[in-house]
Amino acid sequence: MNESREKLNEFIAAQKRRWNIRNDNFGVSLDWNSESHHLGIKGIGWLKTSGRLC
Repeated sequence: MNESREKLNEFIAAQKRRWNIRNDNFGVSLDWNSESHHLGIKGIGWLKTSGRLC
């Protein structure tokens, strides 16, 4: 169980590093710990929907 928790913590830490890199690349400062993020009408990258109906 401790090994699983360790792997999960490593994964989360890696995602947080990627989050911070994207913030730097886009020139934004979205807080990792925020419950939500306002991205405007267009959104950013994978957070944006395609606008198509299924």
